[in-house]
Amino acid sequence: MTFTRKLLACVMGINLLLVSLLGGCFAEEFAPPPHIPVAYYDCVEVFPITLVNAYFSGYGEIWRPIEAYNGLVFVFKNHLLDGWTLSEVDEGWLWLDYIKCYLANPEDMRYFELGDRVDVVGLNIGPEDVNVKQLTFVDCYVLPPGLLALPASGDNGFVVGGY
Repeated sequence: MTFTRKLLACVMGINLLLVSLLGGCFAEEFAPPPHIPVAYYDCVEVFPITLVNAYFSGYGEIWRPIEAYNGLVFVFKNHLLDGWTLSEVDEGWLWLDYIKCYLANPEDMRYFELGDRVDVVGLNIGPEDVNVKQLTFVDCYVLPPGLLALPASGDNGFVVGGY
């Protein structure tokens, strides 16, 4: 076999390998990023339990965090999708510690599985019952971690008691 034929065979082999690898990549499902409301880019980054504690560890002064935090958009970054988080996903919501987060994009949950990490951004409507240590969020979007720069300002200065 001449050098030219060997080179041609090698190039064809590499091309076949690349086509098979790329074909596998294109066969996977791809989730385009959802179009989240513009106001969501001005969200506040916080850990779920930190926000819950801001409401329920004020010794009866729950009206202060209700006044300060209800109606604000928060983002929970790099949250683990575990059994508890996904336990009610078929009902249309996620559990983020003691936060019930109603999904705006429930159909996009098919792109995620147990053990994945996600960013969740949503609108806080506060506690449904001030005697139950639980918050409710609506219009929550689940995103691959770091997909969007949230908050856009880069400010993640949530301060408990900053009301």
